[in-house]
Amino acid sequence: MFAIIDVESTGGDPKRDRMMEIAILIHNGKRVIEEFATLINPEVLIQNPYVINLTGITNDMVQDSPTFSELAPKIIALTENRILVGHNVRFDYTALIYEFKRLGISFRRRNVDTQSLAKRLIPDLPSYGLGKLCDAVGISHDSRHRAFGDAAATAELFDHLMKINKDSVLKEALREEIADATLPQNISREIVDELPEDTGVYYFKDEQDKILYIGKSLDIRARILSHFTSDLHSTKHILLKKKIHKIDHFITGNELIALLHESTEIKRYMPEFNVAEKKKKYKYGIYKKIDTGGFLALQVKLLNGTPPIMSFSNKRNAETMLFRMGEEFRLCSKKLGIDKSPGACLYYDKGFCDGACTKEIGPEEYNFKVENAIGKYFFDYPDFAIISDGRNPLEKGVVLIKESQYAGFGFFETQILRKEDLSMEFLLQSIQPKQHHPDLQKIIHSYLKKNTKKVSIVAFNRPAEFSV
Repeated sequence: MFAIIDVESTGGDPKRDRMMEIAILIHNGKRVIEEFATLINPEVLIQNPYVINLTGITNDMVQDSPTFSELAPKIIALTENRILVGHNVRFDYTALIYEFKRLGISFRRRNVDTQSLAKRLIPDLPSYGLGKLCDAVGISHDSRHRAFGDAAATAELFDHLMKINKDSVLKEALREEIADATLPQNISREIVDELPEDTGVYYFKDEQDKILYIGKSLDIRARILSHFTSDLHSTKHILLKKKIHKIDHFITGNELIALLHESTEIKRYMPEFNVAEKKKKYKYGIYKKIDTGGFLALQVKLLNGTPPIMSFSNKRNAETMLFRMGEEFRLCSKKLGIDKSPGACLYYDKGFCDGACTKEIGPEEYNFKVENAIGKYFFDYPDFAIISDGRNPLEKGVVLIKESQYAGFGFFETQILRKEDLSMEFLLQSIQPKQHHPDLQKIIHSYLKKNTKKVSIVAFNRPAEFSV
């Protein structure tokens, strides 16, 4: 038995946006036998003009409609023990997951995507969007971008695909994500079925609860399944599979906290099967100081307990970084500790130095150049917070940097916080304090370079725009 679904949402992000319409058509494998459709009061304003224009759904239309919490029992009853079918079903399914999560309910259903099926059974079409696909195969599709209209068209498309190759459709619908034979001998399917489809860190443990392996994923359940179906073929992984008796997890809500927590936990427990991470050691660092002329000098030294700008496993790598910074930012090789000879520096003779060594530029101008160079590889502010998604839609996750060092991560409820309350003192109370490590600095720096649109930066003692 199938539940063909379509939902309309206030936006394209199921974590943040809310459902405003749903349709569920019950299909017995031959035809639709029951229909349910309703507008939903999203309990937030519909503000996206694109969504309003696309669906035609307005705030006036939904204000007297039932809320999702009022509809939840009906939705559970209609979908229980049924396979969800949808066109690009992942969006609809994820929207349901997060709506139920707001109610403290875990919602999991097997699902089938008619878009993926159509690509296999009807190859070489220019588009597999629902509207274009229906046009291509002669299916009437009225009320596009409304839940009932799209669900009805999906039901007809499902029938069409069943006629092309019923066995293929049913095989896809009934397939198990993982065969029992591929599971570790001490891990039951029930344990796997209870794993969350959330971002976080997971732990494989032996029968004495000793941690064997720590990993992170945007989807914990999917990643663990991939371990058991594709990863565990080498002798080392076969041994790991035999030793696994228990699986634990820690939900982080966003990738940055997962990366940081994974790295910290590996260093804390030193699991037998996390070999690569355990081998990292740092001996040298780049430090800065003001010389007798007032110039900001950089030098490579053995780590001495004082936080360096950057840390390295060996002296050569640290010196290579200084060379790179000097050439890119036209820094003086004498001020970088690279050149010990008298007179003008080597970079000056090559045209790479602007003249700190010959006093053609003064300390203020030169030091500004050095700070810019450091900023490329270090943090822009000494004290700031990185705000991202939390573990549920009602909270935010925070990574805190204090005095240019990672201080820890935590979560806070968005409902109880006003913008002016977001202070260093408040966030220090919200985080789990963690010890700084060069790996963590690199993780944060790399993540911020690639994911500026996924986070908000709150720099303390500086103006910053932030909205929770």
